[in-house]
Amino acid sequence: MITKFKLIFITIILAFNVSNVGASTQVEASVALIDNLIAETKEIASIDISSQVRKKRVNEIIENYFDYDLIARFTAGQAWRTASPEERKAYKTVFRQSLLSAVEMQFSYLANIDYKTLNTEVKGDKLIIVNGIISTQGSQTDNIGIAWRIRTKSNTPPRIIDIEVENISMLLVQQQENNAILRRNKGNFQELINAIESQNHQ
Repeated sequence: MITKFKLIFITIILAFNVSNVGASTQVEASVALIDNLIAETKEIASIDISSQVRKKRVNEIIENYFDYDLIARFTAGQAWRTASPEERKAYKTVFRQSLLSAVEMQFSYLANIDYKTLNTEVKGDKLIIVNGIISTQGSQTDNIGIAWRIRTKSNTPPRIIDIEVENISMLLVQQQENNAILRRNKGNFQELINAIESQNHQ
């Protein structure tokens, strides 16, 4: 006979096990996401293709591996709240072009990197951090620590929301740069869009 206490205990154990299975699945999916990202990036970097085709492939990487909408909102800072729908759309367009150009400039480096996952950290039910190291083939440079911050939501595939290199958040650095531009222009969001667009054409 199962007493009320035993029933409650069994329920707790089952709930714990289901939670652990879910977390384990998300961790495995997050590690696989980074491994696939590295493999695809190196594959693109190693083949001879035009700049236009390369940007198209990188754009697909952003779409498939990153939570771009969340990244765009965060990098815009508090100014995002008061920006008009048209300004938000324009910002997401010029910022994406900025990312595409920045990645393309680094492809000669990306083709020769080696990556290894060291460990993972589960932060609640919506965030997993995958810690690893990057080294360059044929280089005496020490291993570079890298942490991938991955957003996990039920019924949706995991997506990268930030990359920390040697404990420096790329997302936070971009937000700080944008905030500096906004301060110089008294919070004018359109001026931030103009500044990024100008940099894209340099």
